[in-house]
Amino acid sequence: MKNHIQEFEKLVEKILEANSFKITEKLAFNKGYDFEALLHNDKWAVEVKFYRTSRPQPSLIKSAAQQLLLAASKSRIKKAMLILSCYLDIELRQSLEDEFSIAFVDKVDLSLWARTSPLLIF
Repeated sequence: MKNHIQEFEKLVEKILEANSFKITEKLAFNKGYDFEALLHNDKWAVEVKFYRTSRPQPSLIKSAAQQLLLAASKSRIKKAMLILSCYLDIELRQSLEDEFSIAFVDKVDLSLWARTSPLLIF
Protein backbone atom coordinates (compact mmCIF):
# COMPACT_ATOMS: atom_id res chain seq x y z
CA MET A 1 0.00 0.00 0.00
CA LYS A 2 2.79 2.41 0.89
CA ASN A 3 4.22 2.02 -2.60
CA HIS A 4 0.86 3.04 -4.13
CA ILE A 5 0.80 6.14 -1.95
CA GLN A 6 4.30 7.17 -3.00
CA GLU A 7 3.53 6.52 -6.67
CA PHE A 8 0.37 8.60 -6.43
CA GLU A 9 2.24 11.47 -4.75
CA LYS A 10 4.89 11.43 -7.50
CA LEU A 11 2.20 11.42 -10.18
CA VAL A 12 0.44 14.36 -8.51
CA GLU A 13 3.71 16.27 -8.37
CA LYS A 14 4.29 15.70 -12.10
CA ILE A 15 0.74 16.73 -12.96
CA LEU A 16 1.09 19.96 -10.96
CA GLU A 17 4.42 20.74 -12.63
CA ALA A 18 2.86 20.12 -16.06
CA ASN A 19 0.25 22.74 -15.11
CA SER A 20 2.70 25.54 -14.24
CA PHE A 21 3.16 24.79 -10.55
CA LYS A 22 6.74 24.82 -9.31
CA ILE A 23 7.36 22.46 -6.44
CA THR A 24 9.51 24.44 -4.01
CA GLU A 25 9.71 22.07 -1.08
CA LYS A 26 9.21 18.33 -1.33
CA LEU A 27 8.41 16.14 1.61
CA ALA A 28 7.17 19.02 3.73
CA PHE A 29 5.17 16.57 5.86
CA ASN A 30 7.12 17.73 8.91
CA LYS A 31 5.14 20.94 8.41
CA GLY A 32 1.85 19.04 8.18
CA TYR A 33 1.47 18.71 4.40
CA ASP A 34 3.24 16.91 1.58
CA PHE A 35 4.86 19.77 -0.31
CA GLU A 36 4.86 23.46 -1.12
CA ALA A 37 4.27 24.77 -4.60
CA LEU A 38 4.29 28.12 -6.38
CA LEU A 39 1.83 29.21 -9.05
CA HIS A 40 2.10 32.79 -10.34
CA ASN A 41 3.85 33.93 -7.14
CA ASP A 42 1.17 32.34 -4.94
CA LYS A 43 2.52 29.82 -2.46
CA TRP A 44 0.42 26.71 -1.85
CA ALA A 45 0.49 24.08 0.88
CA VAL A 46 -0.41 20.82 -0.83
CA GLU A 47 -1.60 17.65 0.88
CA VAL A 48 -2.13 14.45 -1.11
CA LYS A 49 -4.46 11.73 0.16
CA PHE A 50 -4.58 8.28 -1.41
CA TYR A 51 -7.68 6.26 -0.59
CA ARG A 52 -8.28 2.61 -1.51
CA THR A 53 -11.91 3.29 -2.36
CA SER A 54 -13.29 5.46 -5.14
CA ARG A 55 -15.95 6.93 -2.85
CA PRO A 56 -14.73 9.33 -0.18
CA GLN A 57 -15.51 9.23 3.51
CA PRO A 58 -16.50 12.84 4.30
CA SER A 59 -15.26 12.60 7.89
CA LEU A 60 -11.74 11.65 6.72
CA ILE A 61 -11.66 14.43 4.16
CA LYS A 62 -12.88 16.99 6.70
CA SER A 63 -10.21 15.90 9.15
CA ALA A 64 -7.51 16.17 6.46
CA ALA A 65 -8.79 19.62 5.45
CA GLN A 66 -8.73 20.87 9.05
CA GLN A 67 -5.17 19.60 9.53
CA LEU A 68 -4.06 21.16 6.24
CA LEU A 69 -5.58 24.54 7.13
CA LEU A 70 -3.86 24.54 10.51
CA ALA A 71 -0.49 23.52 9.02
CA ALA A 72 -0.72 26.10 6.23
CA SER A 73 -1.57 28.80 8.76
CA LYS A 74 1.43 27.87 10.92
CA SER A 75 3.64 28.15 7.83
CA ARG A 76 1.99 31.47 6.90
CA ILE A 77 0.74 30.06 3.60
CA LYS A 78 -2.59 31.51 2.51
CA LYS A 79 -3.53 28.96 -0.16
CA ALA A 80 -4.04 25.27 0.42
CA MET A 81 -4.93 22.37 -1.84
CA LEU A 82 -6.14 18.94 -0.78
CA ILE A 83 -5.64 16.42 -3.58
CA LEU A 84 -7.65 13.21 -3.35
CA SER A 85 -7.40 9.93 -5.22
CA CYS A 86 -11.16 9.49 -5.02
CA TYR A 87 -14.12 11.14 -6.72
CA LEU A 88 -15.96 14.03 -5.04
CA ASP A 89 -19.56 14.49 -6.06
CA ILE A 90 -20.72 18.06 -6.69
CA GLU A 91 -22.67 18.44 -3.45
CA LEU A 92 -19.85 17.17 -1.25
CA ARG A 93 -17.26 19.30 -3.05
CA GLN A 94 -19.37 22.43 -2.65
CA SER A 95 -19.99 21.72 1.01
CA LEU A 96 -16.26 21.16 1.66
CA GLU A 97 -15.22 24.28 -0.26
CA ASP A 98 -17.79 26.38 1.61
CA GLU A 99 -16.65 25.03 4.98
CA PHE A 100 -12.88 25.14 4.49
CA SER A 101 -12.14 27.68 1.71
CA ILE A 102 -9.38 25.57 0.21
CA ALA A 103 -9.00 23.93 -3.21
CA PHE A 104 -10.16 20.33 -3.43
CA VAL A 105 -8.83 18.32 -6.36
CA ASP A 106 -10.22 14.85 -7.07
CA LYS A 107 -9.35 12.12 -9.56
CA VAL A 108 -11.49 13.72 -12.28
CA ASP A 109 -9.60 17.01 -11.92
CA LEU A 110 -6.28 15.18 -11.99
CA SER A 111 -7.27 13.34 -15.17
CA LEU A 112 -8.17 16.64 -16.84
CA TRP A 113 -4.96 18.31 -15.66
CA ALA A 114 -2.91 15.31 -16.88
CA ARG A 115 -4.05 15.97 -20.44
CA THR A 116 -1.56 18.84 -20.65
CA SER A 117 1.14 16.16 -20.87
CA PRO A 118 0.16 12.94 -22.70
CA LEU A 119 2.75 10.94 -20.74
CA LEU A 120 0.80 11.61 -17.54
CA ILE A 121 -2.65 10.38 -18.55
CA PHE A 122 -3.75 7.62 -16.22
